[in-house]
Amino acid sequence: MFFIEKLSNSLSLKISSYLNLSEDQKEIIAYGAFNLIQTIWCIFVVLLLGVIFSVTAKAFIISFVISILRKYSGGAHSSSPNRCALIGAIVSVGLALIIKYTSIYINYKIVMAIGVSSFLLAYYIIYKYAPVDSTAKSIIKEVTRQKMKKKSFFVLNALATVVIVILISYLIIGLEFLLITVNCIYAGVLWQVITLTPKGCLALLKIDILFKYLTEKFGGENNEKQNV
Repeated sequence: MFFIEKLSNSLSLKISSYLNLSEDQKEIIAYGAFNLIQTIWCIFVVLLLGVIFSVTAKAFIISFVISILRKYSGGAHSSSPNRCALIGAIVSVGLALIIKYTSIYINYKIVMAIGVSSFLLAYYIIYKYAPVDSTAKSIIKEVTRQKMKKKSFFVLNALATVVIVILISYLIIGLEFLLITVNCIYAGVLWQVITLTPKGCLALLKIDILFKYLTEKFGGENNEKQNV
């Protein structure tokens, strides 16, 4: 059992005992606690790597976009909460570094072209593949699938609206960080939708297997089960 799972179960047990809750209520609290602790841990890892590589704000924007779109569009899951946090942080910081060192070569017209291409691709992939479930979180009901697809489109529409507002703001005040922010949104959207494709899911699976091998080889996790 992973540390996060142990901590959430321990917290649930203490709260349930204190409030004299039923077993079902205890499981609900444990689930909520697990998600809260996992979220805090993911934020901490992104913050840590972001500070180390001086891309904290960019990494957080990318991570947020990936997370909010992933909530409804789904995708492959890591078999460990720790690897889930680490892989997510590495991806966010890696994309942030790319944006950091390429932003000087990108002007408004290029940003516009990238944006149109990115969102057209995103709409197509979400239409074709979303939501993508996993062995740990299968989506059985067709009604649920349709609701998640619609919410995926809603999130994508909201992100597109934010991008338009930021680009208009850039034309008015001309601050370069606005273009960088837009590029971070593009990066988050593109990464998430690419991971919805069969090849993207396969790539994530291979990355997870590699990290699992490394963590076990150097004294990490053993006897894992699907948790994230």
